[in-house]
Parts: sequence; C-alpha cells; structure tokens
Amino acid sequence: MFFGCIPFVKTRFWWIAARLETKIFNGIEWWTVLMEKNKSFSEFVSKHSDTVESVKFDPEKEISEWRDYLDQLYRTIEGFVSPYGSDGAVQFVRAPISIMEEALGTYQVNSAKLLVGNAKYIFNPIGTMLIGSKGRVDLIGPSGRAMLALVRGDSPRISVKVTIDDGSKQVVTDSESRDEALAKLEPWEWKIVSNRPPYKYTELSVDKFLNLLMGLAR
Repeated sequence: MFFGCIPFVKTRFWWIAARLETKIFNGIEWWTVLMEKNKSFSEFVSKHSDTVESVKFDPEKEISEWRDYLDQLYRTIEGFVSPYGSDGAVQFVRAPISIMEEALGTYQVNSAKLLVGNAKYIFNPIGTMLIGSKGRVDLIGPSGRAMLALVRGDSPRISVKVTIDDGSKQVVTDSESRDEALAKLEPWEWKIVSNRPPYKYTELSVDKFLNLLMGLAR
C-alpha cells in the first residue's frame, strides 16, 4: 500500500517544480513585486528606527535637568530662611560633590549646607535615576534625617504602558503624540517624604519646611 503512493508523490513533486520554474524563469514581474515589498518594509523599518532615535536616552540631558532641579530646590530653601538671616544667624552654602549612577556614570552636582545658629543641616543629593521620581535629596539634621523627593502630583507614579523620555513613568495612550502626552503631565515638584512606610508626600511649603528643621534638631 505504501509503494502504491509513490507515483502520486512523484507526480505531485514534478507539478510543484514546474510551477516554481514558471514563477522563476517566466515570472520576472514576480521578482519585481517581491523587491517592491521589501522596499516598503525597509521604509517601515527606517521610519520606526527614526522614532526610536528621537527618544533615545541622553545622559547629559538627564544630568543637566537634575542640576537645574537641585538649583530650584536650593533657591526655594534660601527663600524660606533668608528672612531670618539678616544678623548672620542663618547661612546657606553650596558645595560640589560627585555622584555615581549606573545609567549616568560619575558626575558632579551641588550639595548644600544650612547653618541655623549652631545647628547644621546637610542637603545630600542621592541621584536622579529613580523609580517614580526625578530625584531625591537626603536632609541630615543634628538629630535626625528626612527625605525630599522630586515627584509628579502627590506621590511617585509608575508606568504600565509607555515611558516618556523625561524620566516620568505615566500611562500614555497609543494615539497620543509625545508632545501631547508631555503637555498632560503634572510638573515635577519637590515634596517632603515621611521617614516610615506608608510613605507620605507633603507639600514643600515654608511653614512645613521650618517645622521640619525644628523637628530634626530635637
């Protein structure tokens, strides 16, 4: 029974071979269509490669933005304490330090020191490549420490769909362009973070900050 199938198999094979031969030698147009399809796919690949390039991670940009936000924080703190420093009892001094982050390498930013009478407070930048946050600064006081975090809204947010290359991790629908998505995001803001979970993020206002300083000196 098995051997009875051989003529059919051979016949089927020669029929397929003949069809292929017709396509290859008599169907020049078939090759043209194939090349056109490949060309279209090449254009498709190029288009999407350009898109990937446009959102390419830029370490220098991240570091520059991080420095700007640190400067914003320090200027805010100076504004909070300057009314109390007319007699020299309050001083705010910046100094460069080196930070190493895996994604950015080693780079320099400013730390700061706040002197309130004989009480000393150190602002120690931790980094900017953090989950749900654009940056963190540890505030070390005479008898305790606190955290200041740069977040959107009232707490860190983590993406479940698309990551925008400004460090934010929020949901963006497929129909939104990058510029439209960025326009909808809340601005980065410095918040005071509680020391124990569940972590709470409090507005960095003058009264809350001054109370924080007094609490870190007790």
